[in-house]
Amino acid sequence: MNRRMIAIQVPTDWTWEMSNVMLSYVSEERQARCKRFVHDKDRIASLYSELLARAMIAQFTNRRASQIAFGKNEYGKPYPLGISDIDFNISHSGKWVLGAVSQRPIGVDVERIHPINETALAERFFAPVEAEMLNGIQQDEARKKRFYQIWSLKESYIKWKGTGLSTSLSSFSFRFDLDEQLHFQSDHPDCCYFHIDWLDEAHPFALCSSDPWQQAVEIETIHPADLHAMIRMMG
Repeated sequence: MNRRMIAIQVPTDWTWEMSNVMLSYVSEERQARCKRFVHDKDRIASLYSELLARAMIAQFTNRRASQIAFGKNEYGKPYPLGISDIDFNISHSGKWVLGAVSQRPIGVDVERIHPINETALAERFFAPVEAEMLNGIQQDEARKKRFYQIWSLKESYIKWKGTGLSTSLSSFSFRFDLDEQLHFQSDHPDCCYFHIDWLDEAHPFALCSSDPWQQAVEIETIHPADLHAMIRMMG
């Protein structure tokens, strides 16, 4: 096993009271961050982000989840301290928390489609070719979906690089041909591979990896209670 992806689907009726029993399994920094959030959905997403990272790394490396500690690089990308041959990435949006772990650099992003002025944002942040492409899509819903697909691809790339928004979103671009094949152009001398799909009809996600996936990208979808059980079992 050299790669794995897990998605947590949080039910709409899942409450903070159901989640906070797991607070003792995350770092003090994460506990404090969770408590600062006003809305339960944000507390839950933040808590499960670290729990999922711990569970995936523990399984991947045969460690106890409690033994895992995290650092950050100069751009803020987290990494597991003392484990040099592994990378992980977590993203959350809406009712989903998505995680990936790999032996090579990896980046993931999930977005929730919601009303937004996508053309104005694209003209401000995207490469000109992307903004032009979006402006050429006449159907509102199709244009919005394409915007979020591109946004998730961009996020996955800068997370794979580990540079965050210090890499300009207009310094690289994506386009889809008539057969929906994805094409990537960049000012940066990088070699990476992309996959884009949907967790459901409202949540596109993107994966950026250092190696091509030889088989179909498989995502294991679990319930929050399954994550609780995984963490407790791994100690």
